[in-house]
Amino acid sequence: YGQSLGLKGKICRNWALNPHPTLIPAIESGWVESVHCFGSEVGMERYIEARPDIFFVGRDGSLRSFDAHKIASANGSRCGYGDRRTMFTASPYTSRTRSSM
Repeated sequence: YGQSLGLKGKICRNWALNPHPTLIPAIESGWVESVHCFGSEVGMERYIEARPDIFFVGRDGSLRSFDAHKIASANGSRCGYGDRRTMFTASPYTSRTRSSM
């Protein structure tokens, strides 16, 4: 629909979201110029590595947004979403569960 209105290159060019397979057609057709990620969907690693022109990746092909998490994990810190009093941890039953720190 946006293509028929002549909006390609004018809207929705830069994204801040986790990459997922449904975003691939927009990337491949030239609608997306960049994607800044806070995480990733399982199975998207090879696609992200193959598109450093779109995703912010390091020399090893991994997302740059993971660097802070890697450093904190190596130092024994707990990482999660939220402020210092609350973090979210993964659960097999929900996407995130809340726990107190």
